[in-house]
Amino acid sequence: MFKCQNRLGDYIDVIITLNQINFEEQNSIIITVIEATEQHINDTSNKLLAQIIEFSHDTIFITDENTKIIWTNSISSKATGYNQSELLGQHPLFRANDGTDTLEIKQIHNAINNKKEYVGELQLSKSNNQPYWVKLQIKTLELDNGRTGFLFIEHDISSRKNVENTLRTKNHLQRTILDSAQQIIISTDVDGTITTFNEFAAHLFEWQGSEIIKQRTLDTFINEAEYQRFAEHIQTTNSLDIEENFLGLHKVTRQQKVEFTCEFKTKTQQLVTIELTANALLKSSGDIDGYRYRGRDITESRSLEAQSKRNLETLKGTSKS
Repeated sequence: MFKCQNRLGDYIDVIITLNQINFEEQNSIIITVIEATEQHINDTSNKLLAQIIEFSHDTIFITDENTKIIWTNSISSKATGYNQSELLGQHPLFRANDGTDTLEIKQIHNAINNKKEYVGELQLSKSNNQPYWVKLQIKTLELDNGRTGFLFIEHDISSRKNVENTLRTKNHLQRTILDSAQQIIISTDVDGTITTFNEFAAHLFEWQGSEIIKQRTLDTFINEAEYQRFAEHIQTTNSLDIEENFLGLHKVTRQQKVEFTCEFKTKTQQLVTIELTANALLKSSGDIDGYRYRGRDITESRSLEAQSKRNLETLKGTSKS
């Protein structure tokens, strides 16, 4: 391939072919000049694309119309544990294992059969049977023979999945601890919406967690009269004026831990006496992330105290007579 100038002065790429022939008993040479600028650009683009694919940290497979691997980049050996020669001729999903979601496999086959794009996450196995997670993207490709092949791009997401599983286990443990606690534990976000409602609270107040979490505030349990009594208590003890609702409770809690005994109402409008402790939940930055309320049901003990007081007054009245 050579560069030359056309009559307009532009540089172009040409392919020059020399063919020797015998014409009228004389040796002659036929010179053929073909412009190859577009071919040169395509060759250069293909070389650049091949380098980019090789530099990619993602595993890339190209398959034929039968989804058999006909090409893969070099990173695939490190990612899968298989040599490139072992991968060629295989279906990309031959590494599926017992942990691979069968529904995802079905969706992949449907996408391939209908020549549609697929994006999803699934578990595969390396050559040593070690499971790992990938985000898989599948696209259709037009092959040189005019048939339709497929491009498989796999991005390893094992680290993210491990973090998610650790957090899921941690959350399950925390949930177990919350539900085994013999006191109410309720938390809210900064706006007052309830985000945690343990089993003890659900049983005591006769509400299901699904009816409360992300749906309601403390106003579900504390009536206006109790908020007013709390506001009067804070005015007397702290000389602080607050709103007579959960926002007032939050205002005080932002400054100090709050301990207060108040009446909570159940779903059936029964009153329960709760010895309540409230404190703010802080982010690592020091900003408030929400509020936590822990409470002990003292309804029965208060009832017994009241009964004992009445009995004592009765005895005093009897002795005077």
